[in-house]
Amino acid sequence: MKIFLGLILLFFGMGCGSKRVVIKPLKRVALVIGNKNYKQEAVLENPINDAKAVVNILKRLNFKVIEGYDVSAKAYTTLLKEFKNQLDHNSISFFYFAGHGNSLIPSSVESYLLMRGEDEETLVSIYKLYDYLIKGESRYNLICLDACRDYRANSKTKTDTKGVIRGGRLTFLNVKKSKIKLEKHKLLNTPDNTLTVYATRVNEEAKDKSLIDPKHSPFARALLKHLADEGVSFIEVLRRVRKDMNQELHGKQRSSEMGDLSDYIFLNPRKGDRPLIGSF
Repeated sequence: MKIFLGLILLFFGMGCGSKRVVIKPLKRVALVIGNKNYKQEAVLENPINDAKAVVNILKRLNFKVIEGYDVSAKAYTTLLKEFKNQLDHNSISFFYFAGHGNSLIPSSVESYLLMRGEDEETLVSIYKLYDYLIKGESRYNLICLDACRDYRANSKTKTDTKGVIRGGRLTFLNVKKSKIKLEKHKLLNTPDNTLTVYATRVNEEAKDKSLIDPKHSPFARALLKHLADEGVSFIEVLRRVRKDMNQELHGKQRSSEMGDLSDYIFLNPRKGDRPLIGSF
């Protein structure tokens, strides 16, 4: 009877937010990439600024951060392996990419990140990252992609925006004619408890320079402002990011998310709250 009563008290204590409830902290691991200098595509101004600023905040939030700048496809694979080896079932991962990207066909479920290289640049499927996260078996995955998601039927259009937006000039039809390699991915698997955050919605461009802070993109500026907000869930952080971007750009670029999380993620819980590093 005493054991049964104790279980009831524990149940109600958890429901009331008792500070005696102890949950094992989650190990925090991040991979941050900023690609600025491209050959085929226009050089961007801010990806490395954005990436380094995100690194600084993640370190303040107790993440072990792996970082790479102007990364080739080969170097990206090496970074992914190092990232995966740091993950386990008691970890939360954070991935941030700033640079050129694209969706090559209108109906594609894949987004592509453009990695620069010595001889040729390579568009790499987001599913390559997903597969490494699956192998790493992390409990939660937060992914932020500050790149374009638009599709252009004619790669010669909108040439006046080169260097202003973070989108590739390739289309599915002319990839073979360019010097840019397309690295497709055969397994289209998505890890559980994963939220992928895009700087844009589908068929929208991601601007490289914020009107408010020209040293960062609009998405990065808003993310840097709110990522370490105290006492709010990551979902609330994203709501605040979206609101700030909308106020600056008046709906011309809107962040969006894909995926789901089984729990709320608190990257910066208030002091005195339950001792949670990951979620509840």
